[in-house]
Amino acid sequence: MPLATAIGALVFVLSANRVAFGGHYFSDTLLSWGITMLVIIGVYHYLYQRTPNWLSRIIWKPRSPTVATGCALRSAVQHAGALAAQRASSASSNKQPKTKKAPQPPAELFYMT
Repeated sequence: MPLATAIGALVFVLSANRVAFGGHYFSDTLLSWGITMLVIIGVYHYLYQRTPNWLSRIIWKPRSPTVATGCALRSAVQHAGALAAQRASSASSNKQPKTKKAPQPPAELFYMT
């Protein structure tokens, strides 16, 4: 089961539990889901899509340990996802899995001024 599906199922079960035992109305639960998604989308957009210059200078310092750790984690997660997808496709087609190189972060992240 993918992680997003598991998290979604947990959110649904916990929310249904609160509604069933009278802790919240169903409309409260839907409203909280909507507000949470708006905050997540807004933060993602602000940090990853349109990062302001002043913030990018703070976050993306050249060769900073934080950036190096984040890029290493991102690369490891992408590589693990690629391997899982290959294993799933090879299991369904009974072919030998081919190893692909995990995508690397853009070089300009390390040299922003």
